[in-house]
Amino acid sequence: ASEAIAAFAVADDVVGRVRAGTTLARILNDSGRANESWELLEPLVAQAGEVAGSEAVAQLARSFMLDGHTDQALEWCDLALSQAEQEDNIPVFVDTIITKGVGLGLSHRTREAVILLEAGLEMAREHQLMAQKRRVLQNLGYVTASDVPARRDLVQEKLEDARRLGDPRYLTEVRLEWASNLLFSFDWEEIDRILDDIEPTTLPAQVEYQYWDVAYLRRMWTDDPSEWLAARVALRQRVSGSGDSQTLASLAQDSAEDMLLSKRFDEGYEIAKAELPAVPLRLDLWYRMLTAVMLSDRERLVDSLQVAEANPFRGRLAELYKHACRAALAAVDGDVVQAESEWRRTHELAAECLPIALEGYVWAIAGHSLGSSHPYGLEIGRRAHALFSDRGATT
Repeated sequence: ASEAIAAFAVADDVVGRVRAGTTLARILNDSGRANESWELLEPLVAQAGEVAGSEAVAQLARSFMLDGHTDQALEWCDLALSQAEQEDNIPVFVDTIITKGVGLGLSHRTREAVILLEAGLEMAREHQLMAQKRRVLQNLGYVTASDVPARRDLVQEKLEDARRLGDPRYLTEVRLEWASNLLFSFDWEEIDRILDDIEPTTLPAQVEYQYWDVAYLRRMWTDDPSEWLAARVALRQRVSGSGDSQTLASLAQDSAEDMLLSKRFDEGYEIAKAELPAVPLRLDLWYRMLTAVMLSDRERLVDSLQVAEANPFRGRLAELYKHACRAALAAVDGDVVQAESEWRRTHELAAECLPIALEGYVWAIAGHSLGSSHPYGLEIGRRAHALFSDRGATT
C-alpha cells in the first residue's frame, strides 16, 4: 500500500493516492497504530476534497476515534455519513454509525451511543455485513460497560458467526476472547482446551499476544504469580512501543493487573492513576479502588472517591466504585456501622453486574477493610477465601 501511494503520487493521481492511503490506514487501524493512520490519511483526504469518497473519510474518522481524538472523529463521522448516503454505500454507512456510536459513548453520551450501535447491528444483520457486525458486537459491550452476562452473549454470537464463516483467524480471535471471559468464572478446563487447540507460533503478532496474555493470566491465578509475571512483562515489552491510545491503555491495564496479582499495590495504584484512561468501564477506578483499599491509604481513598463521584459515566459499575470507596474510607475513619452499610450495598451491586471472580475480589477487599474482628468482615472474608480455594484460584 505504501508503494502504491508513492506510485500514484508520481502519476499525480489524487484519487489513487487516497484509495491506497485508505487501504493502508485500515491496516494500521486494525493493528493498533491509529496514531500513524490519521497522520497519513488526513492530508490525503484534504488534498482530494470532495473526490476522496466516503470510505476514506470513514476510515479517517475511525483513526481519530481509536487514537482518542473524539471531537475530530465525530466531525469526520458526520461528513462520512452524508457522503455514504449520497453514494448509497451501505457498508461504509454502517461502519460509520459504529464509529460515531463509540465516539458518543466516549463523550459520555451513552444513550445516543446505544441507539446508534443497535441500529448499526440491525443493519449489519439485515445486509449480512459480517465485518461490521463483528465491530458492533465488540463495541456494544465496551461503550455500555454492560453487565458480564450481556457481554458473554455478544461473544457467543461472534463465536457462532466465526464458525459459520469458517475464517480461521477470526475464529481463533473469538475463541481467545471467550477464554478471556472464562477466566472470570474459573473455568480452567475449558480455557486449557482452547489454548491446547491453538498453535501460537502460527498466529499474527496481535493474536499471538492475545493467546499468551490469556495463558499467562490463567497460570497467574492458580500458580505462584512471580514465575509468570516475568514472562508476561517480557511479552508486553515485545509488543509495546508506539501505538494508538487504545493499544497503550490496554497494555497499561495489563500492568495494573500484574501489580495487583503480585501484591505490589503501590505500583498498581500509580499505574491506574497515571496511565489508564477514563473509558466507560473505568478500569482506572477499578484498580485504584482495589489497591487503595488494600493499602488502607486514606489519602488515596479520598482521591479515588473524588474521581468516582466526578465520573460522568453512569450505571451499576459506576455506583459500585463510589460505594466501595465510601465503605473503605468509613472503615479507615473508624465508622464501622457506615462502613458495613456501604460494603453491603457494594456487594449487592457486585452480584448484579460482576462475574464471580471479580465479585470475589470485592468480597476480599471488604474483609480486609473491616477486619476479622468485625462480624460482617469475618463473614465476607471467609466467603472470598472459600470461593477462591474451591475454584483453585490460589493466587
